[in-house]
Amino acid sequence: MGSIKGGTSDLAANLFSHPSVVPPFAKEVFDTDPEVRREHYPTVTEMRRVRRQTGNARTGYFTPALTFLDLPGRYRAAVPDAKVVLVLRDPVSRAYSQYKWELLVGGPEAAVAPAYAAFVEASLAAYPEPAPTYCGLPLLRSGEYDVLTAAWLAAFGLDRIHLVRSEDYFADRTTLAGIYEFLELPAIDFVPVPRVNENPLVTPGEDPASKALLAEFYRPHNRRLEESFGRDMGWT
Repeated sequence: MGSIKGGTSDLAANLFSHPSVVPPFAKEVFDTDPEVRREHYPTVTEMRRVRRQTGNARTGYFTPALTFLDLPGRYRAAVPDAKVVLVLRDPVSRAYSQYKWELLVGGPEAAVAPAYAAFVEASLAAYPEPAPTYCGLPLLRSGEYDVLTAAWLAAFGLDRIHLVRSEDYFADRTTLAGIYEFLELPAIDFVPVPRVNENPLVTPGEDPASKALLAEFYRPHNRRLEESFGRDMGWT
């Protein structure tokens, strides 16, 4: 679980390569109703077969739907013993990646403004209301992890949540071993796969002023997240 452009696609692709993980028919199912999602998932018979063959079997919800605040309660009601893997990326760099994605899928006219600085300024000016985005997901709110993870903590508790920094995951994919252990999956050798969903656009990069504005905006949110999980995230 995570926000868009936080690394969920790459992590899902690597989890899907584990023989004990049975993926849904679609990686992303944008409906929080478990009954609607049910048709995308393996049958009880299929899960039993995989469990016999590999020692365990897991499936899951891999949509980057951290901003869907009603999802944790619905998921807990449907799967009370679920385990949750949260992958969170520095919200400042995540925001720029979302801007690049908007340009990739919608073109320059799809973004709030063709320049990143104007995109950030428009989002900050509209806050707490979300500024328009092509993807329909809010730029700033998608990085307010303290707010977005609170419902998951309330629903499942800290002991059933495994928090992964996106930066650690991409620096060393062998962090998957810790995820396998948390999910009670048999240990396997890591098999490198090409990086998934990487944006090919070449852009000028984040301007220092926009980075500073976003860092100031997210600083209190990051501190509260760290207090909730009892760990230093290492972000500005």
